Amino acid sequence: KSLIESMFACHGCLRENSINEKKKKKERRTKNNQYIEKNGIEINTNLACLLGEDTVKLKSLDEISKRIITCLITVQISSDIANGKYNESLEYFLPLYKKFNSYDCLNSKEKRIIDGTYTDQDVIDMDWAYEACWSLCWCLGLVNDIKDASLLCDCEKAISFIRDSNSLDDFKSKCKIRSIDEILDMQDLYFRYGWAINEHKVNDK
Repeated sequence: KSLIESMFACHGCLRENSINEKKKKKERRTKNNQYIEKNGIEINTNLACLLGEDTVKLKSLDEISKRIITCLITVQISSDIANGKYNESLEYFLPLYKKFNSYDCLNSKEKRIIDGTYTDQDVIDMDWAYEACWSLCWCLGLVNDIKDASLLCDCEKAISFIRDSNSLDDFKSKCKIRSIDEILDMQDLYFRYGWAINEHKVNDK
């Protein structure tokens, strides 16, 4: 057998008749495949939907809000490391964790940033954390659309969500968690984007 034939034999997700999915998952897969194909991106039409409403539990508005705020504050501190303004940045931004009651939400990498034990890779990773925050801002309705994955997040707008809020409750008052259908639709779309990226890497395109 050729390599392709072997892959089809071993991986059920590559065979149309092997996909065992509920109606909603099939509709999600079909819709996203059509969108990707319309935009000229390579697709695997039989890539099955991974997640469904029965397997996902959304975090609370409070948890998502704190994650966004904590991450965005830490990104600012991390950005100032390269500018030689680390100490000044700490002095300015550390009080904001208390203001938004989010200090307990720091993850291990963020803790290293603020306690000075960070690595060069931590700083690089934190810079890209803007994108994670942007997707969460979309989940809370603060960002209108993120379907175009070629666009970087609007860092200034992301920061404005904190700058223009007086407290955690004030921030939350401007948010509304999107429906689980919307979130799963977007997650599946990016799952398919990820497949296309890997396909191009493997085939050196």
